[in-house]
Formats: sequence, C-alpha cells, structure tokens
Amino acid sequence: MATELHTRDCFDLLAKRWRNELVVCTLGTVTSEWHARTQSDKAFHMHAMGIAASFALGLALALSNTPVWLLDSDGGLTMSLGSLIAEGRHKPKNLVHFVLNNGTYQIIGGYPVVSQERIDFTSIARGAGFDHAERFDNLATFESELDGLLTAGAHRFAVLDVVAEPPPKAPVPFEGAEIKYRFGRHIEQQEGVAVFGPYGY
Repeated sequence: MATELHTRDCFDLLAKRWRNELVVCTLGTVTSEWHARTQSDKAFHMHAMGIAASFALGLALALSNTPVWLLDSDGGLTMSLGSLIAEGRHKPKNLVHFVLNNGTYQIIGGYPVVSQERIDFTSIARGAGFDHAERFDNLATFESELDGLLTAGAHRFAVLDVVAEPPPKAPVPFEGAEIKYRFGRHIEQQEGVAVFGPYGY
C-alpha cells in the first residue's frame, strides 16, 4: 500500500475543526493518537474492538441534530463488517465514518490485519448502500476535501490509507467506567439530555 498519509497529520486537521461533534474512537492506536492530539476527555474511547461502528450509529440516530465522528480502524471494521449494512440502511446525515487503514494491528506491534491489501472498504461501503464513500492516501487532497466531508450534511465514509508506524507511546490516561461517565456527562451538559438515571448511573 503506497501512501504518504500519517495518522497524526490527519488527526491534527480534524482536531483543529473539532467543536461540538461527538467523537467515538475505536480501540487501539486511534484512541492513543486522538488523545495525544487533543488532550481531551470528551471523546468516547472504546475498550473492545469491533463495536465502535455500531455504537456511533446508535449515537447518531439518538442525537440526530448533533454531528458524530467515528474514528475507526481497518482492524476494528474487519471485525464488524455487518455494521456497515445497518449504517448503509439508516444513512444518518450527522455521521462521518473515518477508517484508518494501515494494514496492521499497530498497537500490539504491527501484526498484519487479515484484510491487509486485499479488501477495499470503500467498495464494501458502497455495496452496503452508502451514497458517499471516498479514499485518501495524500494529505493535501484530504485537507482540501475535509471541509466538504464535515459540512456536507450527509452521511459520509472516508478511508484514510495511512502509514503503518510504531505503536504510540502515550496511552489514554483513563479507562473503563471513567470513560463512560466522562463521555456521558459531557453529552448531558452539551445536549441537555439525560444519559444516566436518577442515581447517577
């Protein structure tokens, strides 16, 4: 996979545009890199692989007036390809689904993903009913089209063919229930909705 795109550069561009969007990060490098770029506790960091797409879809459908960014990975999406069928059916106009595609499980040392250089996620997404599915391997092109991706007011899917690099050295400094409560309280405050029950959970 010939590419000159780096995860950190893509996330720097996204972080500069991040306002009130709800961000869902899949397990692994995505979580570490997004936190490294933003130093924020307002994103939801998955602690299981393969369910980020379903979680983000439910979030987008439940809060249909709030933009949702899903920061997915090739490893995570490979484990949950069926979620694309549901996503392609509902087409939530407030969801932008990014897939970081480097062909490896970067966080555990670069072991190859089963789909490495064999699977075209954009073709799969189109086959599942997505109206907008794009692929990028160049930062200048991604930057020039990013505003359109984020402001189109339509369901979008973007595969970012990024360089496979050494695993990040700065993990997210919180986990499990703490992530749940931080994200839930953030939604309650920003959206004015009840996430937790009367006893706070």
